[in-house]
Amino acid sequence: MRQPVIGTSSIEARDASAAMMLLTAKTEKDYEVVAFSNELTRMDIRKEDTLETAIQKCSDLPFSSTDCALPMKWAMEHKKKFDVFVVYTDSETYYGNIHPATALQQYRNHTKNPEARLIVVGMVSNGFSIADPKDPLMMDVIGFDTEAPKAMNNFVSGKF
Repeated sequence: MRQPVIGTSSIEARDASAAMMLLTAKTEKDYEVVAFSNELTRMDIRKEDTLETAIQKCSDLPFSSTDCALPMKWAMEHKKKFDVFVVYTDSETYYGNIHPATALQQYRNHTKNPEARLIVVGMVSNGFSIADPKDPLMMDVIGFDTEAPKAMNNFVSGKF
């Protein structure tokens, strides 16, 4: 997460992810923020945080191999009902014992929430694709710029 975001020379994936977490906290009524690598950690990102405090909270996280299915698996285990999962990654997409697209399908079935969506933002690209291209409720974003939040909002609200 210390690599620069595609299209920038100085913004690290960690910092851009922290900014997006903070944007979510400031604009959404109901949200939860978790971080994950090979384990999942609940994050205490609040609308009162500043970008500096959000980045600091992210800086303290342990990073290792990445299992992008963990948020959906965690939500199922804890009986959480979410409309959208948004994953920010530096393109480390280690697949644990289940592919993230399959985990979302299982989550949809488990929660009887067939409209649950997944957005995966690869801040640094290694040519990954996590979303199932045949599923219109999954979206991969490669790189990041000022139009990405608008595109993501349009996707979430069904304007695509």
